[in-house]
Amino acid sequence: METSIDLKSLKKKRQGNWKSIWKRLKKNKLAMAAMIFMLFLIMLSICINFIFDYDTAININVVNKNKPPGTEGHILGTDPYGRDILMRLLFGLRITLILGFASAIFSSIVGAFLGAASGYFGGLFDVIVMRILEVVSSVPGILITLVVVAGFGGGLWQMLVAITVGQIAGFTRLIRSSVLSVAGLEYVEVARAMGARNMHIIIKHVIPNVMGTILVQATIAVSGNILLGTMLGFLGLGVPVPAPEWGAMLLEGLGYMRYYPHLVAIPGIAILLTATAANMFGDGLRDAFDPRLKGEKK
Repeated sequence: METSIDLKSLKKKRQGNWKSIWKRLKKNKLAMAAMIFMLFLIMLSICINFIFDYDTAININVVNKNKPPGTEGHILGTDPYGRDILMRLLFGLRITLILGFASAIFSSIVGAFLGAASGYFGGLFDVIVMRILEVVSSVPGILITLVVVAGFGGGLWQMLVAITVGQIAGFTRLIRSSVLSVAGLEYVEVARAMGARNMHIIIKHVIPNVMGTILVQATIAVSGNILLGTMLGFLGLGVPVPAPEWGAMLLEGLGYMRYYPHLVAIPGIAILLTATAANMFGDGLRDAFDPRLKGEKK
């Protein structure tokens, strides 16, 4: 009876913590504005096919090439192939967000289970995992990403795998360090005493208590993933042409920058705004989980 009461009180405490985190997050106006902006972009990327025709973003029309913004119904102008820049920007948003969010989600899931298992079990398993991570961490993540995407070739899923693989080591090390501080706490011992299996304890008790670290790290990683995905597209390692992708748009406009600077400025501003919003929300979420970072009281 006592152990069940302890676990129930622990669950109520967690719910109270989440409410407190949300209250602190709402007080951060910049973080809330960034969150609303990101939600708007996500909804836009989901609904874009129901609003506009994808062919307008990929069909070549040399008659309309390099039109300045506001010309003949093209709000942001056209590119050197006569394609509407606004359409390419909107359809390219989906690729950017997939790379940013999906790679952060996948790497955080793998890192969470691997780091939680390593910190929870310890011993030989922990030693083996940490030695492997030390070897992987000795190589810069961006280099791992470039090697993977170069080996698999260009494409959306190739870029997604490459970015995810490059992040797993960092996620695992961070989450393992957080798990070490909770693996020996009373509620974990209570769960063991009740006969719970190790995997059940990891999923139900260990990971939920380091969820703040996982969410913050994943959210902050989104910004870096967006920039990394753009870099891969700029290097020609992104999705194949003529699919719209912001990094590829930068590359295409670079040769015309002297006479048509909007070809570089427009996708550049879009990348900057999206990455900055993701980073601002990540910073706000981090402060909400740990108000001591700003000298606030819990």
